[in-house]
Amino acid sequence: MLADVEAYGHQFPAYRTDPVGETLRAMSRMEGDPAFGERYAAFLRDMVYGERPAFGRSLLTITGLAHHLETPLDNIG
Repeated sequence: MLADVEAYGHQFPAYRTDPVGETLRAMSRMEGDPAFGERYAAFLRDMVYGERPAFGRSLLTITGLAHHLETPLDNIG
């Protein structure tokens, strides 16, 4: 994430300022916008050979990963 802030933060100052918050905001938008599911389905159709997990299942996985960002590293372990 820090590498992304360094590489792309100039393009999106809000991400540079609060990468965790912006990542979580993006996740909540994905959950509430049916267009994301439609684009995901198109991506699977056009680009994925093999297992094609449903959008809901994939969204649960990446949302869970994103919420781990809310836990400070010094509290893990």
